[in-house]
Amino acid sequence: MKVSPMVALLFAAAMPAWLYAIEVKKEDMADAQQFMAARFGAHTMAEPVFSFVYDGKVSKDLLKSWTFTSSQVSLDEYRQQTVLTYTDPAAKLEVKCVAVQWLHFPVVEWTVYLTNNSDADSLLIENLRAIDTIINQAENEPIILHYSHGDDQSINNYASRQSDMAVGSEIQFAPSGGRPTSGAWPYYNFEIAGKGFLLAVGWPGQWSSKFNRDNAGLNLNAGQEKTHFVLLPGEEVRTPLIAMLFYNGDWIRGQNLWRQWMIKHNFPKDHGKQLQPPVLAACSSHQFNEMTQANEQNQKDFIDGYLKRGLKIDYWWMDAGWYVGAAEKWWFLSAGTWEVDRRPHRFPNGLRAVSDYAHSQNVKIIVWFEPERAAAETWLTENHPEWILGGKRGGLLNLGNPLAWDWLVNHIDKLIKEEGID
Repeated sequence: MKVSPMVALLFAAAMPAWLYAIEVKKEDMADAQQFMAARFGAHTMAEPVFSFVYDGKVSKDLLKSWTFTSSQVSLDEYRQQTVLTYTDPAAKLEVKCVAVQWLHFPVVEWTVYLTNNSDADSLLIENLRAIDTIINQAENEPIILHYSHGDDQSINNYASRQSDMAVGSEIQFAPSGGRPTSGAWPYYNFEIAGKGFLLAVGWPGQWSSKFNRDNAGLNLNAGQEKTHFVLLPGEEVRTPLIAMLFYNGDWIRGQNLWRQWMIKHNFPKDHGKQLQPPVLAACSSHQFNEMTQANEQNQKDFIDGYLKRGLKIDYWWMDAGWYVGAAEKWWFLSAGTWEVDRRPHRFPNGLRAVSDYAHSQNVKIIVWFEPERAAAETWLTENHPEWILGGKRGGLLNLGNPLAWDWLVNHIDKLIKEEGID
């Protein structure tokens, strides 16, 4: 996957302003409030919106006997937070569902946290799902699912798709290889007879979603694709965030209402300021095998090429392969040595030379790297195999290790400052 989810947001930012002028209806807010009350009210102890299996037992049955508390707090003028906490009185596993209701948009979002508060390892936790609930609908009521293809580096990238969710139907989604938008995109719009809702699954990592319809209604199920683990004493794990927006009217109105909420409250900012459309990022990945064959001069030449042809780019994107080892191996086989290849034929002056040149042309800089990945025979696996889930063979950087986390944060900060990354 080489197209960031940012692409979709940048596209949204470039749309005409009139598309955002969607007035929130009382009916929209009422549907969101009804969902919030039904799933996150104090009476929901036995029917939580999430699910998991604990020591071979399903949470729906287990939680009925656990200690339950509920609390509410106002976060700010826009959001009200509800926290539902379930605690196993014997093993001291705490399950906390943190839900947020937006007060000016018909949006509800939540995240589930599991914490081991005991002095011993937890029992086995499996099939942790951030959402596992049913939307009751009449059998004869049509439901159409609108979704996107995701990214497979083809003409189908983010192509619009739809599926008729008739009774007895089922559809599943998951990205490939742990790359969160590769071949699947976790944003869904369920159109239901003149109204509907959008559902988004927090997309980092190997998420999955499954939707099926039976005589009772529409079953919604999503979370990380595979969970099978124990928590050590004091450890905590969280699910992907789930967000739902409710709308009345046609599904395009729902899309635009979602876009309006995203831009106002979630859209990335540039040094604290709202990005102004249009935002155009360009790169030379297809010309130089990502950036494994790129160098200082051809990066400057490509920036010039865009500008001389009247294409006013806002960002120059330096993609995978700018680091040591990538030119000889391949970009993913060298991930884990996050140092600029400063050899004379590559970037003798670091990425700073390209950054400074771009800035002189009023173009800002994006630099790709994948901090959670570390291949064999790279700096991380050779120098700190204890930080890697897989050791010297390579794998994921264990961001639960405080030393690994501190190194990563400090290293990113160092790269940003030294290389002039915006």
